Amino acid sequence: MVIFRKWVMPVLFLVGVLAIGASLVKLAFFDGEDTSPTNPDFNLENQVVEVAKGSLVNTLDFSGTVTSNPQIRVKSTFDGTVTKVHVQNGQKIANGQVLATIKKYSGGSTTIVASASGEIVSIDLVVNQGVSVGMEVATIQPDRYHLIAPVQAIQLYRLLNVPATGTISVQGGPAPFECSALKVTTSSEGGANIQCAIPAEQIVFPGLPATLSITVDAVEDTLVIPATAVRGGAGSGIAYVVTDAETQTWEERTVELGISDGFQIQVLSGLSEGELILEYAPGVVTQPGIDPGCWTDEYGNIICDGGFLPEPGIVR
Repeated sequence: MVIFRKWVMPVLFLVGVLAIGASLVKLAFFDGEDTSPTNPDFNLENQVVEVAKGSLVNTLDFSGTVTSNPQIRVKSTFDGTVTKVHVQNGQKIANGQVLATIKKYSGGSTTIVASASGEIVSIDLVVNQGVSVGMEVATIQPDRYHLIAPVQAIQLYRLLNVPATGTISVQGGPAPFECSALKVTTSSEGGANIQCAIPAEQIVFPGLPATLSITVDAVEDTLVIPATAVRGGAGSGIAYVVTDAETQTWEERTVELGISDGFQIQVLSGLSEGELILEYAPGVVTQPGIDPGCWTDEYGNIICDGGFLPEPGIVR
């Protein structure tokens, strides 16, 4: 009995030390590693949506600034000599007001008139001065304004069918009003802006912050799916149709896409009502705090409104 205790106790102590050491090694190097062929936390049932019918309104809001219209360069349209100058620098003028009277070389007299109401910035004419076709004779700062706002490049897909009008809300200003001549401009450097003309009867001032709201498209009773469920978005994309929920398998399906509101997107063809699809296309990882119409891809890029994604990878 004494001999047993003499040898067994040290052996049990050594075994315990080895067990503790093995546990520490596992915690240090292998803790959290999932060596199983499937992810036990992935549940396909909680990550599918049914293709259904609904309504979509493609509306966009842009934060911008009230800006004065560009200065107008008034040019002569004939050759002649100035006989009278009717305005001076800094003078307020009306659209069509006479700026100068000219005696034409070809005979007879005519006038140069303002093409917009505003203020004379400069009038480069004196009596007996000769003028020629195309010569700049005056500069006018119009008293009209427009709102201009920056546009994100990804939003340009949703502005392919930009309407003619929008609604402007000026901070601290009048009630929301309609603006006209809505247009989008882009630069070779990649920047883009949207602008809309403010009616002359609206009292606004340069520099005021304002919001431009536009409705590009609207559809009813159409197939819709989450924007996160498709890779692509500008006319076509790829959805992932569940083929067997028990084995958690799906297949790629090319779909034709219509308008989007940033959260959902219209399906024109490729899917049928009632089919089940993955709510998050492979390779897409959603993150808290990001607009539901946007997500982060596996490389850390934020994608919005159906932007193109990399090859399939992980699924949320």
